[in-house]
Amino acid sequence: MSRFFLLLFLVLSVLPATAGDFEADRGSRISWARLKYPVKGSSRYESDWDWHAHPSGDMRMIDYIRRNTTVNLKEDWNVVDVEDLEKMCAFPFIFVHGQRTQNMSAKGRRNLKEYLLRGGFIFVDDCVWQKYDPYQDMLYQSFLVLFREFFPEVQIQRVGMDHPLFNCYFKINFFPHCQGKNNGISLVTLKGRLIGIVTSSDIHCGWVTESWFGARKTREAHRMGVNIYVYSMCF
Repeated sequence: MSRFFLLLFLVLSVLPATAGDFEADRGSRISWARLKYPVKGSSRYESDWDWHAHPSGDMRMIDYIRRNTTVNLKEDWNVVDVEDLEKMCAFPFIFVHGQRTQNMSAKGRRNLKEYLLRGGFIFVDDCVWQKYDPYQDMLYQSFLVLFREFFPEVQIQRVGMDHPLFNCYFKINFFPHCQGKNNGISLVTLKGRLIGIVTSSDIHCGWVTESWFGARKTREAHRMGVNIYVYSMCF
């Protein structure tokens, strides 16, 4: 799996969209996906449900990308099970969301590692369901452990506002931490290639509705989402 052609179409097509754009004027068709995976929890319900909070946020992000760039995202929400490697590999960018510690099977772990080795990328954004839970970054921490187990040589670097991630498309005015523990945002690189971006700031909840965090933070959360998408595919 290679990002060469995706990089090519994004370089040519991430210019701001105009009112006269049609589907035919956009780049190659691509789709958004969210990862389905098990977590450690006190009940089977948690394990089955934790990964898919608020799909409306994904749909709003897809719409925002479509309205503000010419990236040709399909207007649908795809689910890829970590147990199905071939389906995972159909998506160059997979969104990972949840609150609990990941608890993938041995097969799921092998699949995720192989997906990343084939050129895939994941954006991990820790969810916050229990606002006053002292362990608000469990998913974030568990994925940091997973990356290091997969690839002992992996580099995980927290980046500041002066990093190109914050101005590769939109000029981000502030990091849109929405809730939970603010561990900033980190790039995960393997032998110089970006394989993941991780945060515990629940940026996704900023995509869901303005009523939770206000219009200013919601706008910046959407802009941050665009930058993450563009940066991950082009850099």
